[in-house]
Amino acid sequence: MLQIPIYKNWYRSKIHNYYREFHVQKNDLSIDARYRYRFGKNYDSNQNLKNYFLENRIENPVILLPPKEYLKKSTNSYDWGETLSFYYFTGVKPVDLKSDDINLATHAVTAKANGMQIIPIGSDEMLQRIIDEYKSYMPK
Repeated sequence: MLQIPIYKNWYRSKIHNYYREFHVQKNDLSIDARYRYRFGKNYDSNQNLKNYFLENRIENPVILLPPKEYLKKSTNSYDWGETLSFYYFTGVKPVDLKSDDINLATHAVTAKANGMQIIPIGSDEMLQRIIDEYKSYMPK
């Protein structure tokens, strides 16, 4: 059965890979370490945002996450994944350009030369400027 290429690929990616990863993961059983191993930079980016809000004692933040096109062109790294997974990992309510409640955003993520920056949104005009900036990176 393993001579058929599709089964061989399935076995290597699912069974064999799991067995190899198990020996690495069993040494550190914390959930945080497992998430970091499994999701990599996505998880780290999410946790950095969560820690920012915790360290600055910001309660009930709603963060406007940039679209992937904005991240690719302005930083060439960082990816939050979907808003649902962001919320799952952080407990922070995210909104994006497609959200109905985008006007509830209290903070936004913007690109800087050395990485990302979290900025408070102080007015509706500021929110609109950020939205316009995000949209300028979207394909037409």
